[in-house]
Amino acid sequence: GLYDPVSKKEVPVPSGADGVHAGLGRIRVVRPEGPSASGSLADNLLNTKSVFEDGIELASFSVSAERVRPGEIIHTELMWHALNTPLEDDVVFLQLLDERGRLVAAQESPPLDGRYPTSQWVAGEYVRDPRDLRVPTNVPDGQYRLITGLYRASDQARLNASPRGLPFGSDSVQLRALEVKGRQRVMKAPASLGTPAQVRFGSGALLIGYDVQGLTPSLAASRNLTVTLYWQAVAPMQTAYKVFMHVVGANGQIVGQRDSEPGAGTLPTTGWLEGEYLTDSYVLEVKAGAPPGDYSLYMGWYDPDTGVRLTIYDADGKIIGDRWLARRWTW
Repeated sequence: GLYDPVSKKEVPVPSGADGVHAGLGRIRVVRPEGPSASGSLADNLLNTKSVFEDGIELASFSVSAERVRPGEIIHTELMWHALNTPLEDDVVFLQLLDERGRLVAAQESPPLDGRYPTSQWVAGEYVRDPRDLRVPTNVPDGQYRLITGLYRASDQARLNASPRGLPFGSDSVQLRALEVKGRQRVMKAPASLGTPAQVRFGSGALLIGYDVQGLTPSLAASRNLTVTLYWQAVAPMQTAYKVFMHVVGANGQIVGQRDSEPGAGTLPTTGWLEGEYLTDSYVLEVKAGAPPGDYSLYMGWYDPDTGVRLTIYDADGKIIGDRWLARRWTW
């Protein structure tokens, strides 16, 4: 169907069954036949499967990496196996612990973010449960343990997990030992900032300077630009934003473009530590055949998952828009 995004009023459909919806067909939803524990998780099948008190077995798992940086996400998939039915509603927890067993990061929610609670599972069923756990930006380098487990939603009590066939157990299962290795933090502004600036992108990134190479006539034959940005992190960011740069001709046509996470992905914004300084370079290739004339360089930030651009503010805190004019020149 269609609706007006302002009034939310639905558009009539003369041929629709109820006047506003056009039927496309009928779909039957069924449970998968047989176990589905094979595939990407098969390489991490547990030698001794752990069975939790509610009759849920952790059959296998997948962890994205053995070495991560502060601010990065640990992608994890858990394969649960229901041995009994019916079940209570349980919550899954995923935790990162340091060498002394202290909690560093945690993620918890019902399986599949609540879309398929354990009380709806049937005996023999396998359920694939993907999860993401972000490593905090201030975590020191070192060795850590990634563990998982279950607790009852009704009383928050953790469920004991015993290796199948053995009487002993614990209230969690270790998935993997992980190394956290960060980069060197620069807490002093660079001596040279190119062209000084005071432009804030969203709430977390302040552009304090920039440099553009490739504008002079001697370099115009290649029509390529090298842009270096000097940032200061002014607030934590929970999203891995991307920088976009556009070379725009006098007719408004984009003749050069670059979209990338800072540092070509090595400086994700989720890993920026408040107060640190970062140097970030980009190369923009301009389309062959771009005619001589006036050109402009615009830049901004956006969320790659939603496409929403960050609001940009000048030195006085006034809104500039969602793209910033860095330079104008003539080729």
